[in-house]
Amino acid sequence: MAEARSPEPRSAHESALIDDELHIIGGRNEKFYFFPRNEIWTCNFREEKKWIRRFAQGKNTPPPCWGARCVVINGIMYSYGGQKENKSSLGEVFGLNPKKMKWIQVAPSADGKKPWQRFFCCLWAIGERIIMFGGVSGPIPRAQLQSGAQFNGAVTNEIYEFVFEEGREKGYWSDVELSGKRPQPRRGAATETIDEHRGLLHGGYGGVKLFDDAFVIDLREKKWICIDFLPKPSARANHRICRLSKFKERNCFFLIGGYNCDSEFSDHAYILDFDTRESYANGDGSVQIIVAGGEDQNGKFKNILTKFTLGLSSKPHIKTILFPSAKWQSPVPQKESSNTRELERELEEIRMEVSKLRDEK
Repeated sequence: MAEARSPEPRSAHESALIDDELHIIGGRNEKFYFFPRNEIWTCNFREEKKWIRRFAQGKNTPPPCWGARCVVINGIMYSYGGQKENKSSLGEVFGLNPKKMKWIQVAPSADGKKPWQRFFCCLWAIGERIIMFGGVSGPIPRAQLQSGAQFNGAVTNEIYEFVFEEGREKGYWSDVELSGKRPQPRRGAATETIDEHRGLLHGGYGGVKLFDDAFVIDLREKKWICIDFLPKPSARANHRICRLSKFKERNCFFLIGGYNCDSEFSDHAYILDFDTRESYANGDGSVQIIVAGGEDQNGKFKNILTKFTLGLSSKPHIKTILFPSAKWQSPVPQKESSNTRELERELEEIRMEVSKLRDEK
């Protein structure tokens, strides 16, 4: 088997930046409908700037899936949800320690109310808790539907929190009761944490329409708050938002990508100023954003890293900006141990078996 120099092109994967290292897990493309979840790609931006393929161990590792979501709490990537090859969804919480390359499955307490399994949901890390909203779910029995929530046959607007216990090896799910207007059922919305008690949500797809609305979840005030940015970013889903820690020394966020009402994929980007409720297209040159992978409107999957530097603009109130794609330096494969090569052979055999089963069907 040829040595891989970089991750396969993919979308619907998980990614997180921890201590200047970008970690990519899972996803899918036209060649592999699923990637093995113990195959993890890491790129260090401060030192070598190359991709390294790594393999995580653990007694309970998550199965291959796509459409899972993750958050980072104290340097650990916590993953929830995702769709498996048999079309069923995951409902467990897994944690990846990227320094030890080890998975753990966080055992749920029997006392908690476990939500229905799902994928393409929203996750926040707020106050060292995982907050989960919406997503695509299997049929939820009416008796098990969260009070005040809706389920339209595909997506829901339930909201739960996962509280850790005993050194984060155990935890429990519970309802989150909030006042205010609850967002409509949706999947593929973009989310980001604002501070220790608030999170931001934008857009998403409700099964019939795309949304351009934005909400704040405030756990201290225990309420939903509907907000508007001017100019308002267009309706979209499967996009991303990240926090800009250095921009204007305020609560600002970077929004990019997704698909719109014309089923076109967008490379338009916005800077959302949460404090002033404005959106911008300019920066001060101090902010850099990395976008990894994805799928374009032609159905082509990407494995490039695009690096954006938000520089000064002579037109400070331009609504959108277009960014060109730039391929990262071709990475050099890591020196692999015999154990790693054995794992790769096993993974290749699994992929061949999956391909054989598809052909038989």
